[in-house]
Amino acid sequence: SVYSDVWCTYVSAQVHEIGHNLNLGHSNENGAYNDQSGMMGLSYSQSNTPAMCFNAAKSWQLGWYEGTNQLITISTGGVRSYVGQLSGIVNYDHVNNPNRNSNP
Repeated sequence: SVYSDVWCTYVSAQVHEIGHNLNLGHSNENGAYNDQSGMMGLSYSQSNTPAMCFNAAKSWQLGWYEGTNQLITISTGGVRSYVGQLSGIVNYDHVNNPNRNSNP
């Protein structure tokens, strides 16, 4: 990454460029900077905000969920269905560490 102007002083731009160094692309289908779901989309011209990191898709690409996911193909008589529990990333730590207090 190359920093050549005032954007190098903004944390979101620094994290965005580090994401490129980790081989992440932009978080928008057409490659524009319109996605605000994580740091690989829109960058912010503020020093310390927003408090976010990479979105779930980019975290997946980085392998942050390896060992805690399961890929299944569901097909019963040609009908796809699933019965079971799903956990989102907001519950990730609790699912993997059920005895940990989520309110430190």
